Amino acid sequence: MGASATFVIDFGSIEDAYLVAELDEIKNGGKTSFVKGDSVHFRVSADVNYEIETTAGTITNGAEDVTEEVENEILAFIKGEAPGTSKYIQPTTPVEDAITSETWYGNNLGQIAPTGSTTVQAANADEDTLGIASINYNTMYNEHILVAPSAMTDVFHILVYIKAVA
Repeated sequence: MGASATFVIDFGSIEDAYLVAELDEIKNGGKTSFVKGDSVHFRVSADVNYEIETTAGTITNGAEDVTEEVENEILAFIKGEAPGTSKYIQPTTPVEDAITSETWYGNNLGQIAPTGSTTVQAANADEDTLGIASINYNTMYNEHILVAPSAMTDVFHILVYIKAVA
């Protein structure tokens, strides 16, 4: 038995925002079930400011703006559509530098650059082209820690509410 945490993301009135929460597999040692006294490490990736509330326990902030490289993500470029990445793409200046490496398999559609927080496009992609490439890029997130209350029962449910704010 243990604690069950539910993450709820609220974008409020903010449009076109990126806000995602996920367990930190490394700091949690691969655990997805937790017991009384455990600390639950989670990451929040966002291109907006946010606030966190919880129904029980305490949340503390860990490191901010942690950078991690995403390696060998395979993307399909189909008839001009911009493929999505699995993680938030850390912004860079110039924007083209955000993709740290690329390898085309077959058709080379040119340099790949971000078109949004989680989308990219190849320079020569259009409605008549097909391509597949592997890319590396940096993602960025903030670390947070949820400590369940010491008086929790054998089975305990916690709501973590994350709201985008202007």
